[in-house]
Amino acid sequence: MTSLNVPQQILTSTTSYFLLDYPVNEKAHMTAELEKARNVEAEMGTQIGMLQGELMQARSKIRELENKLKELDKR
Repeated sequence: MTSLNVPQQILTSTTSYFLLDYPVNEKAHMTAELEKARNVEAEMGTQIGMLQGELMQARSKIRELENKLKELDKR
């Protein structure tokens, strides 16, 4: 028996359980973090795609306005 009146066999098996369980918990935590990172990546990819579309529209509008300005300068 230990000083806490817990049989040594129970204490040893409980300690072993926690030591063996630690990598499992760490793996579960890392798996959850990986899933979060993948979700962030997907969301950012979507946002980048939308922003690229807006950028292309803005560039097109700039070209259109520059051409109109050139036409006005020719007059």
